[in-house]
Amino acid sequence: MNQIGYIALLVAFVMALYAVFALSLGAWKGYYELLRSGRTAAWAVPGLVTLGTASVIYALLTDDFGLHYVAHVSARAMEWYYKVGALWGGQEGSLLLWAFILSIVTFFVLFNTRKGVTRQLGPWVLVVMMSAIAFFLAMCTIVANVFEQSAIIPQDGSGLNPQLQNPGMLIHPLMLYSGYVSTIAAAGFAFSALITKRLDNTWVRLSRRWILTSWVFLTVGNFLGGQWAYVELGWGGYWAWDPVENAAIMPWFITTALLHSIMIQQRRGMFKIWNLSLAFIAYALSLFGTFLTRSGVLSSVHAFGESTLGPYFMVWIAFILIVGFGLIFMRMPYLKSENKLDSVLSRESSFLVNNILFFLVVAFMLWGTLSPLISQITTGVKNEVTADYFVRSVVPVLLGIIFLMGIGPFIAWRKASLDSITKSFWIPASVGLGGAFILFGIGIHAFVALLGFGVALFTGTTVVLDWVRGIRTRQRHTDGKIVPAVQQMVRRNPSRYGGMLVHLGTVIITIVIVASSVFKVTTVTVHTLDGKTAEVDTRNGAAIMEIGETFVVKNVHNYEARLDSIDAVGSPLKMTFTANFTVLKDGVRQPPVKVASELFLSNQMPNTVVYIGVDPMEDFYISMPLNGVQAKKDAQGNPAQNAAGFPILESAAFQVFVNPLMMWAWLGLAITLLGLMVTIWPDPQAALKPLPAWERVGVEQPQKETVQV
Repeated sequence: MNQIGYIALLVAFVMALYAVFALSLGAWKGYYELLRSGRTAAWAVPGLVTLGTASVIYALLTDDFGLHYVAHVSARAMEWYYKVGALWGGQEGSLLLWAFILSIVTFFVLFNTRKGVTRQLGPWVLVVMMSAIAFFLAMCTIVANVFEQSAIIPQDGSGLNPQLQNPGMLIHPLMLYSGYVSTIAAAGFAFSALITKRLDNTWVRLSRRWILTSWVFLTVGNFLGGQWAYVELGWGGYWAWDPVENAAIMPWFITTALLHSIMIQQRRGMFKIWNLSLAFIAYALSLFGTFLTRSGVLSSVHAFGESTLGPYFMVWIAFILIVGFGLIFMRMPYLKSENKLDSVLSRESSFLVNNILFFLVVAFMLWGTLSPLISQITTGVKNEVTADYFVRSVVPVLLGIIFLMGIGPFIAWRKASLDSITKSFWIPASVGLGGAFILFGIGIHAFVALLGFGVALFTGTTVVLDWVRGIRTRQRHTDGKIVPAVQQMVRRNPSRYGGMLVHLGTVIITIVIVASSVFKVTTVTVHTLDGKTAEVDTRNGAAIMEIGETFVVKNVHNYEARLDSIDAVGSPLKMTFTANFTVLKDGVRQPPVKVASELFLSNQMPNTVVYIGVDPMEDFYISMPLNGVQAKKDAQGNPAQNAAGFPILESAAFQVFVNPLMMWAWLGLAITLLGLMVTIWPDPQAALKPLPAWERVGVEQPQKETVQV
């Protein structure tokens, strides 16, 4: 099976290269037979890559440790679903996953470029996609061979990194990789438009759903990545401005900017250079995130470590940017805007500022991420950037974007008057300012909190008012009934009202981020067995407790937790150390609370199993690092053991946090995804309309003739 899979990937690599050659030459010279041959080769690639991927999964499920990759990332005692997840748990397998998802995207692009105007753009889109598949297949078969045989076949494998043996890691990488990979579709259509000089709105219309697809996968992928960090890493947070975290969210920012920017091109024929540039940058940043996890140039909890893949990715990213921006420069005469900005107070201007702000966010994050590497190259000293840099540079710009979310969609096209702006925004402005003053009055004086909540309330109010006005307008046609009014309103303008729901979801997540960052409680009071008390800030340390001792932490609720016991249990897979607490919440006894640390025996790697008590107002979070667990000593100073041969534990170190409003982030995500569904839901009536004749035959849209009198 391994040989079949390896041969399938090699054949797919050759077919992809042939497709690039045949499609390029066929499209350039107009050789129809060569184009058909290239498409046939492209059709074969997804099946071959799927066969190769299935071969690796089969080897993982059957514990085929003759494959070096399987021996490195899997073990007999692992659950079957984690064995499947081990496909993307190592470097070689994750590269194959890239190629596999890319082949799926290619399949749909092939299906959607069979006829009509897409047949002219399709070959060049496929050239881009086949080139990318060939690159990743070369990486996972030649440079880092996923089918490399073990020199000595071990009896058991090393096992997957314990931190990856988490249900979230079965979904998060798939979502994030799908978001990364699907950015190639927009870049491919942009490339084809530049090559063919079809620089009207056709490429934008054809790539819009792919941009939305990338956006939703990147949104869910980054959200689940934060959730994984929250429940798995044990430090009580979800975002640490880690280099790989930054690299994962930068394509999301650029894709978000692109989604908004293409609206202006479709409506006003403007921002053409912006949109082409953003499409290439989004794809390049997706590759940059992959480069960071595989190059070893920067340290990260998410990285695979040092490897030889970094230079290949650097060359590939540089090649894409040089070709993309080179074509944009060559086509500048064809990229003139059809209209100009008529006023600073206009929707077009707000979208331009939106693009600039998103670009600034990415620029600040990119500099903060790469500056340690740059300083090491230029000075020989690696100067690490702290989280304060990102808070000072990125957060203000993000708040500016949130504020602009409440303004841009409601300003008139071309030119807006001050009177219309005042009438539109006096209620949201009053709510935002009033909310900030109320928070100040009840003792919340942190400037970031006041600004963040004020901006979020302003933008959230604009969204709610827009929906209320729209429903009232449609109620005139539905005899005052609300549900039919909502249905009619959304059906008539799904992009607007779906987009408003996305904005509302983003506002809710913003409130959660501000609250959990500013009002996070990390200080606990420990009551020792000898009657003493000590305050400990667990943000930078830990509360060391013996069995029978108690800690108290206060926020919206008061928590009192007594350490009852610490147990040690072993299995063929791991050793588990479990701390058992009795917890009172506002004086009411809670169900038993357990916190654990694990040591996986095959690779001697630790893992933390945290406790999170979820409440609408706050999360009560406890973690127990493995290095803080202490065993009782016998007379000779050795760890004392019980009858089962396990150590007798007497104390441990704990990190305790209270994180406000965390559960509401899920509501924000749900509303965001609901808004996206509304936006992209197909209109059955529009689907029945025939394509215009010019589009069916694949020619340029004829220009309207004007007659001068």
